[in-house]
Amino acid sequence: LLGVVFLQQGQYTSAEPQIRAAIELNPNVASTYSNLGNVLQGLGRFDEALRSYDKALTLRPDYAEALSNQGNALQALGRFEEAVAKYEKAIAIAPDYPEAFNNRGNALQAFRRVEEALASYDRAIALRPDYPEAFNNRGNALKRLDRLDEALASYDKAIALNPGYADVLNNRGNALQVLNRFEEAIGNR
Repeated sequence: LLGVVFLQQGQYTSAEPQIRAAIELNPNVASTYSNLGNVLQGLGRFDEALRSYDKALTLRPDYAEALSNQGNALQALGRFEEAVAKYEKAIAIAPDYPEAFNNRGNALQAFRRVEEALASYDRAIALRPDYPEAFNNRGNALKRLDRLDEALASYDKAIALNPGYADVLNNRGNALQVLNRFEEAIGNR
């Protein structure tokens, strides 16, 4: 559990040896391999993370979280089509998993399948209405579709949920700039 605490705090270098020690003690726990995969992703070691998720999924094939996290590693490697497939498997197992829908939307946007991405974000938000990242990503999709007023509304919802969310503040400012609302854009940053 100490490794998980380090992982949750973003202290990946400290988390890795703790989680590896837990695997040594009991190599048959899928969640431990999934946590190791998350640590390895945090360290930017995506190929190793994929192998760790594979081990988790060997132990527990219906592990939706490991599938979704595997999709994240694939996205980081630019393997978007494979990432979408992992998210879809996760969603098939756990249709009420908002993070998988949000992550699927991100991969679809990378494919320029923006309408599908938007539907995925909408599903994530329907499942978890207090999900600022999904509102931010939804705003990005709407901006790409030139639906700027709707994008601003999504950004505003994300800001209401998390006022210190720097990415959404920047994205909102960019949308205002496209609308030639420069004074508001400057004040937004």
